[in-house]
Amino acid sequence: DKVWTMRVPRRVQELNKKVNEAKLLLEQQNKKKPKVNEIAEYIGCREEEVLEALEASYGYQPVSLDSPVNSDSEEAEISLIDKIGSQENNFSDIEYKDFIEKFTSKLNELERNIFEGRFFKEKTQSALAKELDISQMTISRIERKVVQKLRKEYER
Repeated sequence: DKVWTMRVPRRVQELNKKVNEAKLLLEQQNKKKPKVNEIAEYIGCREEEVLEALEASYGYQPVSLDSPVNSDSEEAEISLIDKIGSQENNFSDIEYKDFIEKFTSKLNELERNIFEGRFFKEKTQSALAKELDISQMTISRIERKVVQKLRKEYER
């Protein structure tokens, strides 16, 4: 049996199933791997949702670092480890730390507690909910807003 190795929201799990079915069908029809926009159009959702479902699929079964990465180009496929690259402990670490400090300073106390708890202390939403005496759903909503703020800030 295959199981999710990490907690993925039900709507994403369901969308993941639709995306995979659409990928297979479109690949059979068109004799080529479908692009994200083609999958989105076929199942009637946004491209971002398709990407989210595809990213979540990595939580369904572990992926080897030696596995080939799909590419839209006709070049030779490369392995996941080649795509990820190696970690450099230099200026980029300092830049990321500085970015996170500036970002968290713009959050209110509750948002900051949730952000730090979820992403730095690796606490579950349920554990944070108990700790902060609010519902898990509230944690989820605030976390989603914080991640959206983080994306906007990062894109600047």
